[in-house]
Amino acid sequence: MSKLIRSPQFVAGLSRSLQTLERYSPIATATWNNGFRSCRYRKNDFRNRTGTHRFFTSAEDRLDDLCRKHMDLPAQDFAMGCGFLHQIALGVPTKEIEEVLTDMPNLVNFRDYDRRTPLHIAASEGHLDICKLLVEKGAMVNRSDRWGLAPLDDAHRHQYIEVVEFLQKQGGKFGSASLASNLLSACVDGDVDEVKSLLDYGKVSLGASDHDRRTPLHIAASEGHYKIVQLLCERGADVNAKDRWGSSPIDGAIVANHTECIRILKKSGGKRGSSSISMYGQEAVLDLIQIYGKVRDGVLSMDSKDVHDMLVGIGEKPTDGVVKKLFEVADMDRNGVITTDEFLENHEIFLSGRPARIILVVGGPGSGKGMLSERLAKECGVVHLSSGDLLREEISQGTGK
Repeated sequence: MSKLIRSPQFVAGLSRSLQTLERYSPIATATWNNGFRSCRYRKNDFRNRTGTHRFFTSAEDRLDDLCRKHMDLPAQDFAMGCGFLHQIALGVPTKEIEEVLTDMPNLVNFRDYDRRTPLHIAASEGHLDICKLLVEKGAMVNRSDRWGLAPLDDAHRHQYIEVVEFLQKQGGKFGSASLASNLLSACVDGDVDEVKSLLDYGKVSLGASDHDRRTPLHIAASEGHYKIVQLLCERGADVNAKDRWGSSPIDGAIVANHTECIRILKKSGGKRGSSSISMYGQEAVLDLIQIYGKVRDGVLSMDSKDVHDMLVGIGEKPTDGVVKKLFEVADMDRNGVITTDEFLENHEIFLSGRPARIILVVGGPGSGKGMLSERLAKECGVVHLSSGDLLREEISQGTGK
């Protein structure tokens, strides 16, 4: 083994770990030589001990089976990790913990049989200095335990306000009893190990989605976390799942120019959904044609003048030549107008791949809406359209609308 640990607290913690595990495991001996840690394991025949069958169905290799099934760790490494958690719980000096992590850096995100990490334990006990050290050494702040709870939940439950504030500054979030929610959060954070753990042991569906019907693959692809994208594809995620706007995972990757995600998704059979319209909202795009279009023969459409007005309205300065070229591409049936379907299908060429810059300023009479809008127009270069002015102009024209 590598560097050995002299800390009496660690020795005591590991001893208690081994004693606890011995009730359910084949651990027979743990010897200590010259104050150093040295663990030996001897596999004994199964003995009828009360409660053992609740955890194990086989008489052989019970601890090894537990570790392989739930932690993917050899029994001795698991015992070492539990000893480290005891050390964290006792609140030993950070210098000793740093020495341990220098020798065994993987312990910083070790998980016990309840999938609790050192940061869970430190947060539960209110050890702020240890929390800071663990985060500095690479602890994942949003790992979830078997109940879906994050370290922030533990600190909040025990009212350790300083720990709560620290974790929140580090991007800490409250966990959820929903494993699906935790999977989505892990995809946002790019936590590959957490995603793998939830898929392996949480039995969470790859089709789980958020309120916008975005799946884990949608989120990982749009965030550029290609390792998670690869993992999800290998596990059978639907590469062509559609979110509420009809976009597939590859759409988000293309818009954000995540080339490795695009490559993986294409290799897995990923196809474009409804272009990249979800990135700035189908509703906003439809609003444009509803504002600037006119009903002709019972169909909402835009002619060249309408398109010109729309481009001016979103801050462009189109020439007649630009409008003509747009019609050459978008006017598919060459009838001189662009229908809603044609506009949606070709929205990128009208908007240059950018969202319509629409800012809604609302408020009661005299609240300063006009003044704020004038400042936005002057300082940010946006076009100010007053709904009141538009309404009064429409009334003055006597159109009957």
